[in-house]
Amino acid sequence: MYGLLLENIHDFFKRVYGVDVWKQIRNRGGIKATSFVLNQSYPETFLLRLSTAACEYTGETQDDLMYDLGISLIKFYSRSGYDKVLRVLGRNIASFINGLDNLHEYYRYKYPKIKPPSFSCQEESSTGITVRYRSKRPGFLHMVRGLLKQLSKQFFEKDVKVEVMSEELKLELNKGVTLVHYRMHFDNTARMMPTYTIKPKKSLDDIFPVESHHFFSLFPFHIAFGREMVIFKVGMALREILPELVGERVNDVFFVVRPQHIEFTWDNVLLHSNNVFELISDSPVERRNLALPCRGSKEQSQSFHISSNKSGKSKYLSLKGQMRYVSEWNAVLFLGTPVMGNLEDLFNYGLYLTDLCMHDCTREMIINGTQPSVELKLAVNKQAETNDELGELVLRIDKEKRKADELLYSMIPRPIAERLRNGEAALNTCSIFHEVSVLFADIVGFTDICRKVSPMELVTLLNECHTLFDDLAQQHNVFKVETVGDEYMVESGAPIPNESHAFEVADFGLDMLKSLSTTKNPSTGDPIKVRIGMNTGTVVAGVVGLKVPKYCLFGDAVNTASRME
Repeated sequence: MYGLLLENIHDFFKRVYGVDVWKQIRNRGGIKATSFVLNQSYPETFLLRLSTAACEYTGETQDDLMYDLGISLIKFYSRSGYDKVLRVLGRNIASFINGLDNLHEYYRYKYPKIKPPSFSCQEESSTGITVRYRSKRPGFLHMVRGLLKQLSKQFFEKDVKVEVMSEELKLELNKGVTLVHYRMHFDNTARMMPTYTIKPKKSLDDIFPVESHHFFSLFPFHIAFGREMVIFKVGMALREILPELVGERVNDVFFVVRPQHIEFTWDNVLLHSNNVFELISDSPVERRNLALPCRGSKEQSQSFHISSNKSGKSKYLSLKGQMRYVSEWNAVLFLGTPVMGNLEDLFNYGLYLTDLCMHDCTREMIINGTQPSVELKLAVNKQAETNDELGELVLRIDKEKRKADELLYSMIPRPIAERLRNGEAALNTCSIFHEVSVLFADIVGFTDICRKVSPMELVTLLNECHTLFDDLAQQHNVFKVETVGDEYMVESGAPIPNESHAFEVADFGLDMLKSLSTTKNPSTGDPIKVRIGMNTGTVVAGVVGLKVPKYCLFGDAVNTASRME
């Protein structure tokens, strides 16, 4: 799954619910990445984990959430620059939907690992369109429903109601496939109105009759086959390099690579007639060198021999083109052109520039080496490497950010820190809290210990004690305000009011006493003892300082707790 889809989810929750909610959902789903690189591949489980976490957090149902994400997806694609191709994809809703499969093919270089779904219009009437959706990924039923509604509204200004007619899970090529039929209800009367044209007195066939061999000479690589998939006609250039095609079953001598993951059958060809087809020969093709004819010898003039090309490599022939059903023949006509990288490939196949069509760009593309160019492949590989490096960099940044967050939250409570991050002034964080419990603690005889031990022993003692206290502070949900020398101060009830503030601080103090049972005085070897004082009352709390900001508490409750200690 590519980051383009996941980044839409990221964008949706930030816009609709806010940054904080997105962080909560991401954490619940166990997703460490804070954002997603559009053309980087991510685990398939990310979408399910994020959607499940979002439903738990927001209370929205899975179906409604996926529907909203489908609507958001079209808007996100438009903001990402894909609207330029989307708005010219089709003249009407039906042609737009039929063109979606080809759109996925156009972006295969940018997203080489894409596993696209398949869309096709099954039936069109004045009341709407029936759409067939096929995908190897389950769980997208309602996202597609939202997608169909939004594309109709955004590109054709149609308010469409999308109904799920059927859903089934099929087994194709030993893989599970989800097959869904949608009905798009809208006023399609204008599209179905007949167009009236003035018929000429005579048909064009009567005026300009064209023999079939002249017509087929325009398509030197065509293949015609019937319902039984048996080839009965091939183009002249194709016949030169594969002379024994006629009479063979087309799905025995070629296999389909585009559209992806379909079985090469008559029904599938008709079903995907709006898609670009790419066929590859099932055996390698070698250059056929015609023998020089001898005058007066009819047999020698018709003879030829097969020789390997100079490189010694045999290549499989790839043909890309369109499948068209011809009702008069009850047959399919494949109008294709060879897919080649350069002139060397053309020579190795035994083809010549004059074999190629003049009415398309095939000749120019092969001469210029741009079908596809080596530079493009290198650029794609370089982009993939850059994406990997960027992904690693994002993870490192995220790791360092978590470290910085942990340090910040140890100095300032999380809610206050988030307010400061959002640009709020430090003075605005100051508030009066009427129910806060404060605790002070220090080591008994600390001054005497300082005189008798080395500085390193003293630091080791304080580190051991304060580490124990820090762990207890997390367990009891109290905030460590500060430590000065051996003195340790915590509070509960600010900035988030807490009804059990006194219990938590008191339990923390009792556990402090227990935790020091094994800690020894380095000067005497006796157990360390602490003095603890606590008090409850009203305080003023807020962030003080700019260079090293601290969350401080002020008031008589603080002073009394210190005196109690």
